[in-house]
Amino acid sequence: MKDKAPLHPVTLRFREKPLEEEFQEDLSSGMRRHFAAVMIVWLLAWLGFAAGDVWIYPEHYEIMWRYRFVLLPVFVLLALFGFAPDRLFKRYWRIPIVALVLTACLGIAAMQVALPWISENAFFGVALIDLALYTTVQAGFVLASGTAFLTVLLYEIALAASGDPMMAVVNNTAWLVAANLLGAFGCYTIELYQRQAFYESKLVTLERARSERLLLNILPAPIASRLKKGEETIADGFEEITVLFSDIVGFTSLSQKVKPAEIVHILNRIFSRFDEIAEKHGLEKIKTIGDAYMVVGGVPEPRPDHAEAVAGMALEMVEAIDAFGDGLQMRIGIHTGPVVAGVIGKKKYSYDLWGDTVNTASRMESHGIPGRVQISEATRRKLGDRFAVEPRGEIEVKGKGRLTTYLLAGKNNPTSS
Repeated sequence: MKDKAPLHPVTLRFREKPLEEEFQEDLSSGMRRHFAAVMIVWLLAWLGFAAGDVWIYPEHYEIMWRYRFVLLPVFVLLALFGFAPDRLFKRYWRIPIVALVLTACLGIAAMQVALPWISENAFFGVALIDLALYTTVQAGFVLASGTAFLTVLLYEIALAASGDPMMAVVNNTAWLVAANLLGAFGCYTIELYQRQAFYESKLVTLERARSERLLLNILPAPIASRLKKGEETIADGFEEITVLFSDIVGFTSLSQKVKPAEIVHILNRIFSRFDEIAEKHGLEKIKTIGDAYMVVGGVPEPRPDHAEAVAGMALEMVEAIDAFGDGLQMRIGIHTGPVVAGVIGKKKYSYDLWGDTVNTASRMESHGIPGRVQISEATRRKLGDRFAVEPRGEIEVKGKGRLTTYLLAGKNNPTSS
């Protein structure tokens, strides 16, 4: 969307049809209460004029009342339309208001012909009706102007039939034209601001959605929600989660042989595929460092099957890297245990994990075997018999001493047990 509202300069309609339809839907959704208020104001105004006839036309007010009160059923019927079904009201709410305006003007035109002694003042009624149409109805500049033109036309026909002097006809017509020009200008301005406000609101909504997507690309959704609510320090402890570290074997030497753009392209393809796998298993990617990829299960929302989900992803990662070809292989390590997770940074947020579990998972990867998934004893116990494993025995792990590890062989068939 452009910053400037794409409006037709005369009709003020949005040039984009979907945008125009959305504007009309938004306008009609908030119109029911306004519609009721307009009907009440018009009814009270009509009754007010009827009461004023006693002082304005003391000798003829009874005849005037016959003309005025014959229109009361019209007001009542139109007011009842405010209780019509929502779909019906949204589609046709403009029609009753236009009908009300034309009916009121027709009544005044009839008075103009049948009651010549009100000719000097009748045009004021038409002028007030037109101005009320412009100021109380949000039907749009084109419809309001067209309806006002019809009211003037009806009155001019009545004026010609009344036999008034030419000077009175010219004078009354001038007043009506002036009233409508003033009303049209006001209606055009109001609708222009109304449409611009709607369009700017759309832009704000789109920008907010774009910002939401950017934030969700950086932080997990629950963490982003907590930040938006005003939490300044986010740190949570988890008694048991599963961490996966992976590394592309030989990628450093490969990066020295190909162009930088090609390196980025390869990594983007690989990690984008890993992101899809993580989303499929409901896991949270924590970060990438060079050609290393870190993912976690059970954070930030705890889940009982965190180890199973991470193991399933690990096996799919191996299949995915094999599908890429070029002789690339993954070395993957998994460990299960407690961690602390939280957000660090003020300008560039980062959601990260801390604790011995993270270090052990990293060691499972760095001391692993290319093309295989190495898991710790803790992860094997958590997986139970749901996955097939191959004992690797005890291995010397830097900073950890000798640890018993296993190689993930695949997922067991539940029906085979």
